[in-house]
Amino acid sequence: MALAIDGVALHPVRMPLSRTVRWASSSEAHADYMILELRAGGLRGVAEGCVKLNFAAMTLKVLAAAFEDIFTPRLLGTDALDAEAVIRALAGVREHRLAKAMIDAAVWDLRAQSQGRPLWRFLGGASPSVKMSFTVTRDTPAEMARGALRAVGGHRIATLKIKTGQGMARDAEALAAIRTVIGAGNVQMYADSNRAYSPEEVGAFTAMLLDHGVIAAEDPCGLAPDRAFAAIKGRSRVPLLVDGPCRSAASMHLFLEAGAEALSLKVGKSGFTESLAMAAMARRAGARVHIGMLAESELGALAAASLSSALAA
Repeated sequence: MALAIDGVALHPVRMPLSRTVRWASSSEAHADYMILELRAGGLRGVAEGCVKLNFAAMTLKVLAAAFEDIFTPRLLGTDALDAEAVIRALAGVREHRLAKAMIDAAVWDLRAQSQGRPLWRFLGGASPSVKMSFTVTRDTPAEMARGALRAVGGHRIATLKIKTGQGMARDAEALAAIRTVIGAGNVQMYADSNRAYSPEEVGAFTAMLLDHGVIAAEDPCGLAPDRAFAAIKGRSRVPLLVDGPCRSAASMHLFLEAGAEALSLKVGKSGFTESLAMAAMARRAGARVHIGMLAESELGALAAASLSSALAA
C-alpha cells in the first residue's frame, strides 16, 4: 500500500493578539503562521509553522518561496507511508529546519488518517489528556501576576512558565507578585530567561528562584555542550532545563554527554520523527524532556499535545 503525495498547499495566517507580547528580543501585536497542507489519496495532512524572524530567521514570503522552489517538487509523488522515501525526498537540503519540521508533522498526520486513528494515538499515546503549562510573558510584575491568576483561576493550570530576564530585582518582584496571587498550593513555577544572564550570575539568580519556590531554570544564560556547562550546572541552585541550543538529535547527544538532566523538545523545530528519537535518547541517559512552547496557535498546540501524550505513555 502506498499513499503518494499529490498536492502541496500553503495557507498564510496573520493572527492579531489580544495584547502586545514581549519576548526577549522583540515584542509583537500579531503572530504569523503558515499552514501546510499535504494532499494524498483524498486525505489532507496538515501542520503549522510559527513564522518569526527572531525565532527561525524566516518570513511568510521566504518560507513560501522555499516550498515553491525546493520542497514541493521533491514531495510530489513521494509515498507518505514510506519513511525512507520521505527522508530521501528531503536529502540534500541542508537548511530550512522549520520547513522540514512542518513536512514531517504533516506526513505523520497523513499516516494517522490513513489508519483512521487520532494523531496522539498513532504516535503511541495512551490518553488524549495531557498536563499543560501556561506561559506568563514579560510585563510589569502586577500585570504578570494578573496573567498568572487568570491562568490558574480560569483554566486550572497547575504549572506556570515565567518569562524572567528583566533584571534580577524585577524578576524577584514579579515572582513574589505571582506567588502572592496564586498562593503556596499545588501550582508549580519554572523560569525561562532566554539567556538573559551571564554564566557568573547563574548562582545568584537561581538562588533567588529557589527562594520563590521555582523548580527549574530554563536557559538562564547561554548554554553549550562544552566544559563550561558543568561549571554552570554546578552553580545553579535549581535544575537546569536546556532549550534554545538543543534542536536536533546530534545536539542532544552532546548535551547529554555534558551532563544535561532536562531538555526541551519542540515539534515546530524538530518535527515528530526527530523529537521521538531525541526523547528516546534522553530516556536511555536518564534525563527528562518536556514539550516546549513555540508560540503556537491551537493547531500547533494540538500537535505538541499529541507528542506529549506519546511521551507520557
